[in-house]
Amino acid sequence: MSEVTKGAKFGCGFVAALVLGLIAIAGLGVVAFFCLISYFLMPWPEKAKEDIDAKNTTQIAKACETYKLVHGDYPRSLEALTERIGNDPPILEPEVLKPKSKPGGHFEYDPNGAGPNSE
Repeated sequence: MSEVTKGAKFGCGFVAALVLGLIAIAGLGVVAFFCLISYFLMPWPEKAKEDIDAKNTTQIAKACETYKLVHGDYPRSLEALTERIGNDPPILEPEVLKPKSKPGGHFEYDPNGAGPNSE
């Protein structure tokens, strides 16, 4: 018998196992990549809810000032801003009064105007 080649001979089973192993490692890399991406993106929805609440707070403050200009005094409650008076549409939509960052919560309001800087 003649010597054909020196070295290791690889059969089809070894090559198939090698290819499947590389595919599995690549798949784990993709999964790890998406896990890292989702980890860093998770705080964004909460930040977005806080930003919406900040904008709604500004909108509520402007609506209170509008109410005072029309009626001569601030509303007795924030819900008064969502009520129709005569044929006029409400100043605010009820959805604005529901905080997004605190489900089931509410915005605090003092019709006397006591704020954080009051004594």
